[in-house]
Amino acid sequence: MSTDPEYQSLLAPALSMSEREAAAHYYNLAEQWYHLQNNKAFKAFSKHITRITKLLESSDKFARLDAVRALAFVAACPRLHRQLFENDVLKLIIYILGSSPEAANCEAALVVLNHLCTQSPKDQKNKFALVTDFCKDKQSLIIIFRYAHVEDRCLSIIANVMSVLAALCTERPNIQEHCIRAGIMERAFILKTSHRDRIVRANVDLYLQAMQLQEYSVDKFNEMNTLMCINMGYSARALCLAIWRLIVTQRYNDALKSNTLYTAVHQISVEDPTLEDEWNIVAKFVPKKPNSKYNDPNNQQLPSSKSENNIIGIDNGYHNNNNGHNNHNNHN
Repeated sequence: MSTDPEYQSLLAPALSMSEREAAAHYYNLAEQWYHLQNNKAFKAFSKHITRITKLLESSDKFARLDAVRALAFVAACPRLHRQLFENDVLKLIIYILGSSPEAANCEAALVVLNHLCTQSPKDQKNKFALVTDFCKDKQSLIIIFRYAHVEDRCLSIIANVMSVLAALCTERPNIQEHCIRAGIMERAFILKTSHRDRIVRANVDLYLQAMQLQEYSVDKFNEMNTLMCINMGYSARALCLAIWRLIVTQRYNDALKSNTLYTAVHQISVEDPTLEDEWNIVAKFVPKKPNSKYNDPNNQQLPSSKSENNIIGIDNGYHNNNNGHNNHNNHN
């Protein structure tokens, strides 16, 4: 990839800097070039992606934060996606999402994930296939799915993860079903009912469209939820799975009828007793405690990520202008 020597010369000093200085340098330039829409300059990052990905594993928490922030802008350049895939950025981002307690790291990581996972199944077949392979790892999906269940006040987190889930669900029926089993379809309709943030609601719409549910109204879902779940005691996941299966098998009108839907919900409840257990990840995130060891400025170590239960939580909810992009939609 040919690059302009001028932009290479601006990035070159980072190679001789300390980890913290280098990460800050990359982040500052990436942010500037992104806001200037300087796609030509971004090509210069092709010779620095390996260094940036290594900074994601730095023992310096400030270096890690600025490195993932830099990638949030770098990943906006589709020409660099192949190189990012080759450097296992998806795995590194999942590690951050599964181990970091700070909202700033998580928000920026979700932005990176959103860029890389938003690939056209028609125009970008190879990269779409790479994302499909990534989705085969249940551990990674569990970590992503948990972010859909953060507290409602975490606006940026919810907005970004719903956009990521929309990308993952596009033309991937198996991921769509996994989402239902993880309680995300139900969560989406709850957000449509109660959440007032415009960007959150817009990205929930993107998710429901990817799930092929864009025509199923919130009012109809709430009506069926009251009838089947509150009055009759069936689980919301069984209801969601029944609605989705009817719609994707071209039986949309049946999904609107209580008697037909009841039959489908009852059959799922009888035949699929593990529905509530296999993807049971609905636990809410909690803010980290003031006396947590992760608040200690002298503690620079990443928390362990040996199991799927190590997500610590998120320390604040609202998006910060320094955490990545302010645009929480598709980041196109």
